[in-house]
Amino acid sequence: MIDRIRALLTVIEEGSVNRAAVRLRITQPALSRQMQALENEIGGKLLERESSGVKPTGLGHALVRSMMPLVENYDGAMAELRRQVILLRQRNRFSHPHWLDFAKRSLI
Repeated sequence: MIDRIRALLTVIEEGSVNRAAVRLRITQPALSRQMQALENEIGGKLLERESSGVKPTGLGHALVRSMMPLVENYDGAMAELRRQVILLRQRNRFSHPHWLDFAKRSLI
């Protein structure tokens, strides 16, 4: 769901499904399907399609307001986890004898 919310945010920022699709590096039909799936999941219309582009509905604005902290927290948590993985790999690289890996593979 978080990917669909990110896609919605991009559509709203761009004001266009086509421009958002280019920015997200996916096809316009795929992005439209994501938006429809999100609308189905939420149970209401999130975007108002107009000749000049798309705009969020009241529900779309409410979803963005309520989900933005979630997206930001998710991004922060993922960045911290990636940092921890890098630190663990660096620590293991210097503390773990490489010959042990070779020995383990040789025994298998």
